[in-house]
Amino acid sequence: KFNLVYANQMKIYIVILNWNGHKDTIGCLESLLPHLDNHTGVIICDNASTDGSIDLISRWRVHNYPTISA
Repeated sequence: KFNLVYANQMKIYIVILNWNGHKDTIGCLESLLPHLDNHTGVIICDNASTDGSIDLISRWRVHNYPTISA
């Protein structure tokens, strides 16, 4: 039996995979973030980027969405 109360407490996560593609990842975030609510979240998984993606994405987040935790 489906429990409606439990369904309202569920959270959906969007997982973004990144490998040396900070521009694409930031573009994806720019498209997604305005549509998120308290029941959705984003996880970014980096696959050992060598282009500084982690730092660049983190700086973009702090500058554009300082209230979002990393």
